[in-house]
Amino acid sequence: MYTDSPLRPGVLIVDDDAIVRSVWAKLLEDNGFSTVEAKDGIEAIEKLSAAQEGIHVILLDRMMPRMTGDEFLKHIINTHRCHVSVIMITAYDSEESKLKFYGLRSEYVIPHRYIPKPSNWESLLSNVRSSADSAIDRRNNTSNSEMSRMRDDIQRLHENTLAMQRLLAELPTKTQVEGIRAEMAKHNRSFLSEIGMDLIRALVIAAAIVAILSLGLPDLIQRLIGAV
Repeated sequence: MYTDSPLRPGVLIVDDDAIVRSVWAKLLEDNGFSTVEAKDGIEAIEKLSAAQEGIHVILLDRMMPRMTGDEFLKHIINTHRCHVSVIMITAYDSEESKLKFYGLRSEYVIPHRYIPKPSNWESLLSNVRSSADSAIDRRNNTSNSEMSRMRDDIQRLHENTLAMQRLLAELPTKTQVEGIRAEMAKHNRSFLSEIGMDLIRALVIAAAIVAILSLGLPDLIQRLIGAV
């Protein structure tokens, strides 16, 4: 299915049995997958971190030393940010374990299949293919959504640029600004001149009122006559 593709889906095989890892890797590589092997959950974290988007499917044994499959899955749910599908393979099959497995998920890490051991190769290969397709589809949908958001951002930027250009076109030119300033200065001088004359008249009237109040109107008239 993937043998003609220049980019083969990657499978991280996590199992403490080296022979099992080797057999699964050979089967998957012969059918168009690339593989990475890890002997336990701790090594799997390192390999997954190094490969990132190169891993589409995690083929995960449940019971392993140092870090179990469940512990590994809990860890990557909180840390991994590339879409992957997880297939859990275990000899300890129970309804409780299965429900627990399918409940461990995040936006990027999806529990896709829970397979009891032993599993025949054809069934395993079919499950890996469907899991890889699921991861690829999710990545494509995410890419399409991001492209759509980018197009929207570019459109908004274009509209804002046009609006700014229209605003700038409506601003007065340098010559127009200088003309406005000259007109305002002329009106200001006329206004200040009018204020000055009014102020003089007001001062004369105020002085007359003060004289009347301090001397009395008859004395003021007498002084004015004497001055004449």
